[in-house]
Amino acid sequence: MKKNLAKSKKREDILAMLDHLIQYHGETMAIPMIRVDQQDGRILYTCCLSTGFLQAMICRLPRNLENPEGIQRALVTKKVSEIERHLSTERYGMPNAIVITLKCAGSRFLSLSPLDSRMGRDGAVSVLTVALQAFRDYLACCEVDADGYLTAPEKDLLGFMIDGHHRTEGAYVANKLDYLFSTSVYLDLDLRKMAEAFAGIN
Repeated sequence: MKKNLAKSKKREDILAMLDHLIQYHGETMAIPMIRVDQQDGRILYTCCLSTGFLQAMICRLPRNLENPEGIQRALVTKKVSEIERHLSTERYGMPNAIVITLKCAGSRFLSLSPLDSRMGRDGAVSVLTVALQAFRDYLACCEVDADGYLTAPEKDLLGFMIDGHHRTEGAYVANKLDYLFSTSVYLDLDLRKMAEAFAGIN
């Protein structure tokens, strides 16, 4: 697996995935989110996100020679190939959650609005609104390298993968862009808190 595939896809591939999402959802996408109370002070929600969403908008931070401060283990081709094979040939489920953090604070493309709760807790249910078309327009103007990869995916994309990059990559390779993953979503974690979350999971 090429090193430059580690953080994100080529910009043209990301734009194609965003076009796919726009075709299905329109210019904006609304995602129901349920807050999960934690004891560590971090804000955590759970929802369903597709392979296409996770591959187009979320930056991975695997550890490798180019990125020794990365969060996840380096991508292992064999693991990705096994997941791709299962998704391509069998009825296959992956109930364990993907874990990401979204950069909501001050974002032009993400907003979170609470709904009236029927669960007895204020703000227990919220809607994440994603400005798909505006994000696509922004990304189309972002700088890329000679091979077509974003030069600053950490800055340009809307969040970071904490856990699950093998599963989402396997689904992408299997061309399962609409495959839904149970996803745990933190808001606005810095690198230290992302690393702590990953260590806690594993």
